[in-house]
Amino acid sequence: MLERLLQILVNDEIATPTDLARRLSVSDALLEQMLQDLSRGGYVELVDMACERHCAGCDESQICALVQGKRVWRVTEKGFRLAAAGA
Repeated sequence: MLERLLQILVNDEIATPTDLARRLSVSDALLEQMLQDLSRGGYVELVDMACERHCAGCDESQICALVQGKRVWRVTEKGFRLAAAGA
């Protein structure tokens, strides 16, 4: 199931945790654990970024993961290699 999650992350530009959990038929808590497992393996990492826009005037403030306090994950080079090998 971790490989399937990694494939989804590689192939989809944007996916919310709720969407990912639904697509994998798992709970949000299990999805979080799966992301942590992939992170410990070096396949995904948290994006360390701060919003450079002024949120008050931003058209995307209602959907922005940063504004909503959600974390943003990205696939690492190691993750892309594993996904390519499994494809």
